Amino acid sequence: MNVFQKIGLVFSIFLLLTGHAFAVHPQLFLDSTELTFIRSKVANKSADWQRLKEHCDALTTYSMQWPHATSGGSSRTRGYVAGSSHARGIIYTGYFGSGFYNALVDLGACYQAIKTTDEHAARRYLATAHLIITAIAQPPLTLTRQKDGAVRYGHSIDARGNDLLAGAAASIFLSSRNSEVSAGDIVTVSGALGCTSLNGTWKVSGVTGNILSLTNTDGTPTPVLKANCTRFSVVATANLGFPTRFWLPGLAVAYDWFYDGLSDLEKTNILTTIDAWLKEIKVCAYGQTHPESNYFTGYFWGLVSAYVATDGDDPAMTTSLISQIDASFTAPHALRDYHNLWLGGGGFGEGWQAYGYTGTRNLMNAVLAMKVHGTDWTHSPYNFTLVDDTLRYWMEFTTPSKLSLDDNEYVYPIGATDKGVTEPVWIPLGHAAMFSAVARRCNSPYASQFQSWYGAVGTRLKAAAGTTVPAWSTGVYTSQPTLVDEFLYYDSNANSSDWTALPLMYRAWGGNYAVSRSDWTDAAVEVTLLGGPSVGMAGNGKTQFNAGSVTVQRGNARLVVYGLGEAARSGDIVDFAQAHILHNERASYGNRKNSIFWAGASVSETRNQGLPSRTPPPGLVSSVTSWGSSIDRAENVGAYTYWRASGLEANNARSAIDGKYHQTGWTREVFFLRPKLVVVHDLTAVLNNSDDRAMFWTFGRNITPAAAPLGMKRYDASFKGVYRGAFTSVLPASPTTVSVADHDDMHFLYRVEVRPAAMDHQNDIWLAVLDAADTAEKVTSITSIIATNADAVQFNDANHTVVAFAHLSPPTLPITVPLTSLGKLYVAGLSPSTAYSVNVSNTAVTIAADDGTHRVTSSEAGVLTISPPVQ
Repeated sequence: MNVFQKIGLVFSIFLLLTGHAFAVHPQLFLDSTELTFIRSKVANKSADWQRLKEHCDALTTYSMQWPHATSGGSSRTRGYVAGSSHARGIIYTGYFGSGFYNALVDLGACYQAIKTTDEHAARRYLATAHLIITAIAQPPLTLTRQKDGAVRYGHSIDARGNDLLAGAAASIFLSSRNSEVSAGDIVTVSGALGCTSLNGTWKVSGVTGNILSLTNTDGTPTPVLKANCTRFSVVATANLGFPTRFWLPGLAVAYDWFYDGLSDLEKTNILTTIDAWLKEIKVCAYGQTHPESNYFTGYFWGLVSAYVATDGDDPAMTTSLISQIDASFTAPHALRDYHNLWLGGGGFGEGWQAYGYTGTRNLMNAVLAMKVHGTDWTHSPYNFTLVDDTLRYWMEFTTPSKLSLDDNEYVYPIGATDKGVTEPVWIPLGHAAMFSAVARRCNSPYASQFQSWYGAVGTRLKAAAGTTVPAWSTGVYTSQPTLVDEFLYYDSNANSSDWTALPLMYRAWGGNYAVSRSDWTDAAVEVTLLGGPSVGMAGNGKTQFNAGSVTVQRGNARLVVYGLGEAARSGDIVDFAQAHILHNERASYGNRKNSIFWAGASVSETRNQGLPSRTPPPGLVSSVTSWGSSIDRAENVGAYTYWRASGLEANNARSAIDGKYHQTGWTREVFFLRPKLVVVHDLTAVLNNSDDRAMFWTFGRNITPAAAPLGMKRYDASFKGVYRGAFTSVLPASPTTVSVADHDDMHFLYRVEVRPAAMDHQNDIWLAVLDAADTAEKVTSITSIIATNADAVQFNDANHTVVAFAHLSPPTLPITVPLTSLGKLYVAGLSPSTAYSVNVSNTAVTIAADDGTHRVTSSEAGVLTISPPVQ
């Protein structure tokens, strides 16, 4: 039994022995510290309070519309709780209950902020909350199975969510994840209103989908219903799924934040409805299958919100919730361990848009709620790293433009209708405001830097709204902070320190996703490398198996791109039908939209690899504790960043032609020479000499051939007249086969495919240079160097820099690098922290085993830096 369970058990025993409830409401987020904070804003008439109050005042004039249909949707045919369709606005279900949840949070924040100073306004907010509670806290029907006493909950509606009317045959709609109840079971139904003749003991004569047909217990037909079933019969458990993330927290907020204004009946109905939700979730095993799925995060936040809001008032519910939270959080392979292992450093494998933002917010909600309630998951004995990981990731992976997060994860092309919008992963400042409060309450070492980041990014996003990000106040996903998030969580007077003092390189996703930049200016060059598995919940098809992918951008000008991210920026030429094609490709043919290596039994297969990897990755099986690929070397110094990703073949798909894995080896090295040059070196192996293989380099429009040194191929990239940079394939040397594919003939995404001239061998060496210059004239010229036991290029820069990579690990010695001009030399792929003897002449540098002379020691990542002369 862990500490969390022991605390809960003590509370439960106390309540059982004394029969007293000792909870003091509110206790969900709003402790004395938070109440003092928001009430000081009221006293000072802060701008954010004035905006929120105006909104809450407006809500009190809105009509209230009943939920309808099994999805919890809304329909005017069900009437209005108050007001009419001509009211200023309507409070209704929204997306799976989000409309009710958002209204309750807004009204609850206003109610708690003002109830001690403006009783009249508080009563108006409470009155509107009563209407919402009436709609969402109507207990469902209770079904008790005779043979074992098992309890399920149902609804007096048909398959479309319409109430059963007088004269209809008796039937019950169970949750959308029906289980346990079968034809032949005898069940007792209670709780039906209006059609009270539905209450009684019946035999289940058949199960069609989620509809239970009923007869008398002897099998004779049931009498038809004598009256219409009540219009209050629809609650979201009728479609147990997405609504969990909204309905359970909504019920929790309604109960806790309005507690002192609720009638005993309202309190009972809310608790009963919450209990029904919890039991249905448990029976259906909803949201419990994988700790990263956005379904899971919604379910988990629902559990935590219900626990914190009701703790101390219902001993049985408290005990059940503690058990479920513990099983989801600290059990083997559950949320904490999975996150710390596979998402250490931040990120969200299902992608930021449209799942990761909400999923991460759900988890941060849970952490803050528990912290305020007295349990800090970020410290011992829990040691859940989510808070620091998220803060650091959001700051480090902010793109140079300060308008978005890195998009090398799944990106839904919501921006496809926004002409000219070029940032599909814009940052929702409402979530960020809330994260700033979590950082302060959990004493994160990044709290003051995140405060500074929030101000800087918020200023940029507001200025860009409607141009390079969606309009500030419209659309499905906006950057504008919600009124209530800004009021509840953002403290403009909190400590602030320079966030751009963070390191220029950062590794996330359990150490296997990395970013580096030239500097923190808006025009900086940013490079990313994904070196581990596709961590995302790939079973939902929300991510691509793109391990090994590289992206490069300068400011907002992207050179090599992540395909789905680029697709989301193509609203000016990609229509909805095309967007749907691209959307569906994420699961079946995603790899061809990334800058990666692939191999197959044929050219067609190489271009169309499927979803599976060699073994189920963490995103499919939560019990996976190791993976074959990783960034096993990484370092950052003033002049460069170096990464090596090994074992990338672990992410290879099985051939659909012969059932074999044709990619048997892949090691990728990335050398980012500041401020704008990126050298990528790959060592690959395939199963058969004749196997097709190619290095894919993916660009957003447009690319054009350009002059290159003998034996190389170069393409220049641009977008709407803005130069993005140059790509040069150095190895394999000509006559290499280089072709360009127009992805799906949509004219926005182009793939350069580099292949060796002959398929008569198994091992290949590849070397490419990416130059993020802002004009073609500023592209640094390259000279290919034929080295011994290494691959190298020399740049015509001020230092005559040479970047070389050892062929093998450990390296074969001696390595000799001829120099056309005596300059600075970097040799990567050597043994880490090892002394070598280095001899320099006017024409070459030779690196040999240490013999005690001219000794130079490699770095911890195996990079040797030589600045002649070496004596």
